[in-house]
Amino acid sequence: VLRPRIENTTRLSGGPFRFIPHPAYLGYIAAAAGNFFASGKWYGAGVIVFLLAATPLMILLEEKEMEKRFA
Repeated sequence: VLRPRIENTTRLSGGPFRFIPHPAYLGYIAAAAGNFFASGKWYGAGVIVFLLAATPLMILLEEKEMEKRFA
């Protein structure tokens, strides 16, 4: 939302959003895993490890931002 103060928004926290706040997170991890399994290149495993380490940090930062917006 570009103008969060003007728009009337709600936060989704049920269904699949209980586990992952944005579907893109799961999507890019799945795409990286598919690329690794299809190509067999060793650096693909490194990309997956990086994403699995960085994604929880992004989720934490997003949760803090959402708490500020919807508090």
